[in-house]
Parts: sequence; C-alpha cells; structure tokens
Amino acid sequence: MKSALFLEGKVAVVTGAASGIGKATAEELMCHGAELHAVDCDAERLEATVKEWRDAGLPAHGHVVDCADEAAFRKVADDIAASAGRIDIVHLNAGIAVGGLAESIPAAEWRRIVNVNQMAVIYGVLAFVPYLKRTAPGSALVFTSSAVGLCGFPYVAPYAMTKFAVAGLAESLAAELAPAGIHVVTVFPGMVRSRLIPTSKIDLPEKWRGKVLALLDRVAMPPEKLAHCIVKAIRKKQRTVIMLNGMGPFFWVKRLSVSLYQMLLGWGTRWLLREKKQG
Repeated sequence: MKSALFLEGKVAVVTGAASGIGKATAEELMCHGAELHAVDCDAERLEATVKEWRDAGLPAHGHVVDCADEAAFRKVADDIAASAGRIDIVHLNAGIAVGGLAESIPAAEWRRIVNVNQMAVIYGVLAFVPYLKRTAPGSALVFTSSAVGLCGFPYVAPYAMTKFAVAGLAESLAAELAPAGIHVVTVFPGMVRSRLIPTSKIDLPEKWRGKVLALLDRVAMPPEKLAHCIVKAIRKKQRTVIMLNGMGPFFWVKRLSVSLYQMLLGWGTRWLLREKKQG
C-alpha cells in the first residue's frame, strides 16, 4: 500500500499557484509530503495564499514573478534549486483567456496570450528541465492544457491555439524526456471553478456571457477534484488527465466526425452572431 506521504522529501513547483487549479494542486502536493514553491504574478493574492498554508502548518514558499519574463522566471528556478537543493515536480499551470471574433481581437491581445500561455511554458521547460534531470528517474513535469486544447471553439481562438500548442509540446516532451526518467503529464480540464473565465476578456453578447457563467456555476468541477487526479497521475505515472466537465459532448462528437463537429459549431456561431446583432 502506498504511503499517504509518497512525496515526502520531494520539492514541487507550481505556477499560477495563488488560485484555482494551481492552488488546489499545490495543496494536494503538500498533503502528500512535498515542499511547495508557489509561483504567481499576483503578489497580494500569493502572499495571502502562502500565509494561509503556513498557518495550517504546510511547507509553502512564495515567489512573485511574471512567468512570461524569461530572465525572471529562470532566476526563480535557480533560486528554488539553490535554496531547496532539488526540484522533483514542476506543474506549468499559469494561464489567461482571451476571446472574441478572431479578426476583431487586437494584435496586442494575441501577443499577450501567446506570451503567457505559450512562451511562459517554454521558458518553464528551459528553466526547470535541467533540474528535473538531476532528480530523475522519478521526477515529473505537468502541463495544464484544456478541453479547448482538444476541441477548438469559436470566440476563443487565441486560447484554443495556445492550449493546442501546450498539448503538442507536452506530447513531444513525453517521448523526449522518457529516456532521462522524467514523467510528463498533460492535463485537459473542462469547466473548472476558477477565476479564469469570470476574469477573462472574451467578447460575447452580454446575455450569452451570463449564460456561460451560469453554466459554469452549474456544471464546473471543483479544482480540488482535478488536483486529486493530477497528483494521482504523478504517482501512477499516467500520461494524461482528461476531465471534460461540461465539454464531453463536444469531444465525443468530434471523435465521431470532425465534419459534423465543425458543422455544428458553424451553426452555433451563426446563431451567436445573429444574437449579437439583435442585442
């Protein structure tokens, strides 16, 4: 039987750790014995989160950094390795959402989401993989993609593009890092209770934005449930965590027929555009 503290003596790093999936995964890792280094760009929220953990007796450390700043992110990796002496688990989770009709989204917003969701993940790979190789075999690299990294959706093209990219990177690295003994996990969450959608910049008709938020409130899974599955995947060396709350029908229609999937999305988009004009 596995010990409840199977990560005792291990050091874990989680980005976007001050809320949502990142916070829940950080807590789950600590509950299994890991020393946790939480990375987030929101200094106030991170400080409050780390204080909450420490008050509960959990071994947490906070690092305020913009993961899209390559030099700063590399320095954090070096600082963690120097202070902790090792890095065993890295969860590259930080991300943002941007949406609307693709041609109406300013280039600056495209650059912003690519920098956070894509380039920051690449910087994380460059910064942390050398340290993971030192603790391999047995180290793990976790990527948060999305159900939208499996099924493209209208009005979220920038988000879908970056999450498909993360999934492709993770799939390549799963093979590339296997000989070194680094286990790669790719996470594909559907709707999760987090700050991502409510705080995102997605240009939808106002009543449809309200419907999306209502649907999110009704069917979204708690991040703790996903976090439990992520840590289980690390322990059991599973390759993927696919939890499609609210998104399952789209996934299975696409598996059945890509043409049918695209036809249905096209119909839905025409309906949205008509609603927006009438609004």
